[in-house]
Amino acid sequence: MEHRTFLTFVFASGLAWAAPKVGISPNVASPQPVGTIVGLSAHATDEGKAMLVYRFSVSEDGGPFRIVRDFSQAGNFPWRPSLYEHEARVRVTARNNDTKQTADAELPFQITSRVKAGQPVATPTANPLVALFSSPACPQGQSFQVIFQRKGDAGEPFRTSAE
Repeated sequence: MEHRTFLTFVFASGLAWAAPKVGISPNVASPQPVGTIVGLSAHATDEGKAMLVYRFSVSEDGGPFRIVRDFSQAGNFPWRPSLYEHEARVRVTARNNDTKQTADAELPFQITSRVKAGQPVATPTANPLVALFSSPACPQGQSFQVIFQRKGDAGEPFRTSAE
């Protein structure tokens, strides 16, 4: 006589979890000048009790999204936009680690030039050895060179490449 084992699976209907809900908020309003660090905060809710993780991605000037921070428990991210003027879209994806369901939110953000009235400007950064130099565009075929020196130094100034 042949013995067979039967397994019974019971599926409870109506227990499907909804995807998380997510939003994104910056610490400063758009637009911001080149070189500004933008603090991003993701805020999400989920019906389940599982851990939520967050991924931040950025699209510049309508290009494809690139991941700037992959899934992490940290819902805050210090975004350092590229150092030129552009239109960006920041996307946060929240994922429930148990169900693997995700939700996205996007934030448009504009990065503007620091040049005012056609005049170049040097801006200090958080690093005392680094400054951000912004200049109007050169006519086609021409270039510019930046000559700089630490305040109070009597030595020869430093020069950037003119290429």
